[in-house]
Parts: sequence; C-alpha cells; structure tokens
Amino acid sequence: MRNLFWLVALSALMYSCGSAGPKENLAEEPAMSEMERAEYLEMGSQIAQRSFKALSGKLKAEISENGMEGAIAKCDLYAASTIDSIQKAFGVSIKRTALRTRNQENKPTDEEKHLLKLYERADYAGEELKPMLLIPDSSTVKFFSAIKMQALCLNCHGEPGTTMSEEIYAKIIEKYPTDKAIGYKLGEFRGLWSIEFKR
Repeated sequence: MRNLFWLVALSALMYSCGSAGPKENLAEEPAMSEMERAEYLEMGSQIAQRSFKALSGKLKAEISENGMEGAIAKCDLYAASTIDSIQKAFGVSIKRTALRTRNQENKPTDEEKHLLKLYERADYAGEELKPMLLIPDSSTVKFFSAIKMQALCLNCHGEPGTTMSEEIYAKIIEKYPTDKAIGYKLGEFRGLWSIEFKR
C-alpha cells in the first residue's frame, strides 16, 4: 500500500515518454539534477498555493458582497484574470483540470487524464498524493499537484440538496449546462494543478 503512489509516479513517467521499455525511457529523459528537480517541485508548489489563495480570496470577497449567486455569475471571469496575472508574474502556464469538469476550457489532455486516473486510484487507496514532475523535452518541465475538496468548495461542488443548495445548483446548470463537477465530499480528490515551465 505504502509504495502505490511511487508506482503511480513511475507509471506516469513511463507514459510521458512513450511506449518504450523502462531502460530506454530513462535514457531518453532529459538530464536534470536532483537539486533542479527539488527547485521545480518547490516553485510549482508555491505557484499552486498562491493561485489557490488568490482564487479563494476572490471567491470569499464575491460571496460576501453579492452572495453565492453573484459569485457563480462572475466565477469564470475573476478566475481567468487571477490565473492570468499569476502566469505572467512567474512566466508559466497554469491550468486546473479534472475528470469531471464544469468549464469545458478546463478539460484534461490525454496526458492529464491519465495522471488524474492514477492520482484518483492512489487517493482511493489512502496514499499521500505528492506533487510530481514530467519532463517531456529539454526545454519543458510540467508540474502536477493534487487539488482536494475544501469546505468552501462544497458550496458549488458538493452534493445538491445536502452540502450544496438546490437553488445554487440550478444557477450552476443554467450557466454550465454540461456541468459534471458536483457530488464531491470534503477532503476528496478533485483534480490537478497543471503548471508548465520553460527551461
């Protein structure tokens, strides 16, 4: 059980390098020192945390001023502008993605979908969901870290009629007719931060 996440990480790394065997994958992976890996993991974690704090702060302010309905109406606008400003500040590309999306612009790539399923299985097994790096080429580093459900998030991503009101759910469906991002429980794995660095 304890080693499951590392099997998940190894599987993800092998997936990112194609269908070759493990030895060939290791030979093809662009060189990166342990110190450089640690730096990218730290930078990715800081950017993800800063992004979460900025988004949750905006959401709380909007709820306080205009209620949940007002927050739903403007959520995509302030999320996009907030993430854009952080991307520019750090010179990275930032994305939030999940298997069950609300905004279609956040749909996962094939690579992200693969990782989401691996993280989901690890979470179900009770493993710690550690951040990971993928290095597809010598000029790109991709950072991924888990998003877990917080209490505030249940207002819009919980179970309609219990942790989320039916009225709020009706407003969400009105704005996002294909919404699938509901039914989550507190602490449950929700999705991934996907952050791309250029070396």
